[in-house]
Amino acid sequence: IEQDESKDVTACKYRLKFESEQTLEFDMVFKCAGFQPNSELLQNTAEFEQCLTDKYKFIKVDTYMRVDMANNSNVFAMGDVMQQPKVEEIKLAHTAEIHARYLRDLIIFML
Repeated sequence: IEQDESKDVTACKYRLKFESEQTLEFDMVFKCAGFQPNSELLQNTAEFEQCLTDKYKFIKVDTYMRVDMANNSNVFAMGDVMQQPKVEEIKLAHTAEIHARYLRDLIIFML
């Protein structure tokens, strides 16, 4: 992954280049590897800082996977970065896939 240091805010910030020379561009990239959740983006924001667990900085969610914060009805978290109440799940790609399907169905239902 290459990071663009351009000052142009409309420009893409990250490029992913494949061996085939194909390039994809992204505004934001979250690294999803290792045990520690990648929640640094939220750690220094007043609105989201209280949503993180003390020890490992997982994002706390309710039973509907909504981020556990005041006045929240449509900010969700899924995958390894979040911690559900009363659930001790193993953080695996398959679990994140289940989260994605659940959230897809939930959001469609909410529309």
